[in-house]
Amino acid sequence: MHEVAPFVGEFVLAQGPQLTQLVLLAMLCGWVAHRLVGLSLNIWGLRVFFGLAGLQAGAWLWQSFRWQPGPTIADVSLAASFAGALMLFGLLKLVEVAIAAEAT
Repeated sequence: MHEVAPFVGEFVLAQGPQLTQLVLLAMLCGWVAHRLVGLSLNIWGLRVFFGLAGLQAGAWLWQSFRWQPGPTIADVSLAASFAGALMLFGLLKLVEVAIAAEAT
C-alpha cells in the first residue's frame, strides 16, 4: 500500500496542471455555448458535462473533416472544443423547442 501512494502523488503532480487546464477549458466552452444558444434549461453540472462531452465531439468533428486544430490548451484544440459544446447545446435546444411546440 505504501508503494502505490508515492506513484499516485507523482502522477497527480505531473498531470495536475494539464488536467486543471482541461477541466477549465471544458467549463468555459460549456458556459459560453450555453449562453449563446440561450437554453432555458438550468441543471447543475450540465454546462460542465456538455463541455467535457464537447471536447470529444469536437475532436471527432475536426478529425472527420481533417481541419487544422488551431490554438490548443492542454493539447486540446480550443476551436474544436467550443464547436463540440455548441453542437451539443444546439441539439438540446432543438429538443427544448420541440417539447415547447408540442405543449402548445
